[in-house]
Amino acid sequence: MSWTDLEIGTQRLFFCMITETVAGSMFVIIFLLLEKMPRWKNSRLKLWWIKSALLMYLIPFATVIVIGSRIDVDISLQRYVLLSEFLWVSTGMMQRVYIVLGIIWLLGLTIGIVFRIIQYWKIKVILKGNVTVERGFQKIIEENKEKLKGKKVEFYQNDRIQYPITVGDIKPHIILPIKAYTEKELYMILEHEMNHVKSHDLIWKKAGLLVTFIHWWNPTVYILLERLILQEEIECDIRTCENNNNFTMKEYGLYLAGMQEGSDDMIFASALYKSKKDLFRRLEGMVKGKKYRKSTAIISCFILAMLSMIPSYAASEGMAKVNERWIAETEVLVEEEEVDYRAIEKTDTVSATENIEEIEVATENTVGVLSTEVRLESTINSNTRVLYGWQYMQAGDVVFVYANCSDSGIVYRIGIRDSKGNLRYQEGNGSLDHVFDISTDGDYTVYIENRSNKSAQVTGYAIYPN
Repeated sequence: MSWTDLEIGTQRLFFCMITETVAGSMFVIIFLLLEKMPRWKNSRLKLWWIKSALLMYLIPFATVIVIGSRIDVDISLQRYVLLSEFLWVSTGMMQRVYIVLGIIWLLGLTIGIVFRIIQYWKIKVILKGNVTVERGFQKIIEENKEKLKGKKVEFYQNDRIQYPITVGDIKPHIILPIKAYTEKELYMILEHEMNHVKSHDLIWKKAGLLVTFIHWWNPTVYILLERLILQEEIECDIRTCENNNNFTMKEYGLYLAGMQEGSDDMIFASALYKSKKDLFRRLEGMVKGKKYRKSTAIISCFILAMLSMIPSYAASEGMAKVNERWIAETEVLVEEEEVDYRAIEKTDTVSATENIEEIEVATENTVGVLSTEVRLESTINSNTRVLYGWQYMQAGDVVFVYANCSDSGIVYRIGIRDSKGNLRYQEGNGSLDHVFDISTDGDYTVYIENRSNKSAQVTGYAIYPN
């Protein structure tokens, strides 16, 4: 892998991350503003919005739109045409800038991962103290297992934890502190923790951690992760108290208020109770967590996503144009000299070569097995360069390009360019053709550039080495 390939890969990565972080941040800002409005106090809808925000941080929706607008796909020819070079071309300055940015990003990513690995290791050490649950718990456990609909969950007790927790998303373990419980308290604990299992809350929490790894420089991702953890607990509180004959919401709230505050950061576990500062929010969320239609949640998430996409698209388009101007300023133009290849041809007759065996092979292709033909058919806007497929070539290869413009008054260029921004071309009008010699190994593409102030209809073909 060359430095150019590394830089282009880093450039693509940063382009995606910038568009993702803008979209996700806007979603979080809108979410925080809605929280202050009395009409949007439904705690259950908030969890949908938070999960949607996570997806905005992970999926580069705006990037796909911006890149798609710069690619013209010809279905009949099964080929794509690039209308911009910013994702495929590099310059010397771009290499230095993006590689430095890549090193800084990797450093932050590594620190974040190491910090979480240390936390995970601490939890693994604590879990070594797990013991089987007391026999008196078995009856209530078996009753609650039926609600899991076939999910396998193991139950333990541990004297090194202060509150009940659930760990493991593939093989869940529910772990209780070693202490005396009433039957009602066990119902509260087990139903809450089993709701975490059924909702796959630990998987969503890991998605939140992934977002903080990728966008570690963005403060909104840490706000989002904190809200995700809180809203998952509120949702479990609500579901635990709904239609429950074993205890009331008031009894459940009083039990939470009387629990001991923990000191460990259980980011890799779902804990029944962690701190008193979140207690009021949880109690308020239980009261205001009204039922809703799934269609309402989906529509609201879609509207918020569209609102956050507007600035994300603007940032994507702006970043693409900055890269395009950067590339254009460093391009090197080399005009090819016209060569009459017919002048160096030699003629002969069949009779003069009667000792040579001649074999005629029937084929549907006009191009030999050692080459690939690319058809050049495009309507090219004014002052636009269209690229037709990148291909790796070696020194000594040649590329033949032929094109014809239907408007003989339009001046245009045919040429090739490499990934470093070097352009070689022939300029003229009407029909143009040229053989371009490759002197250096690397990625090359054929292009047609319309130099006029009106659109041009151009047809032709290019023959690459295969």
